[in-house]
Amino acid sequence: MDAKKPTRPLGYTVPAGPRELGMSYGVLRRAVRKGEVHVEPFAGLDRITPRELDRVRRLFAPPSRKISQ
Repeated sequence: MDAKKPTRPLGYTVPAGPRELGMSYGVLRRAVRKGEVHVEPFAGLDRITPRELDRVRRLFAPPSRKISQ
């Protein structure tokens, strides 16, 4: 039986998110705990959606590297 590929990305786990964002795991984990970053539970893991990842990237970008929308 062929497994279907998901039609949309499921997002990133919290440990994988910092690699994509270029920030430390601790900073991202604290932001999740404080409610600054929204995660969706999926299969027992907290996942950051692609849309939320883009929002966090803009939020935490250094002032000289702010990403325009």
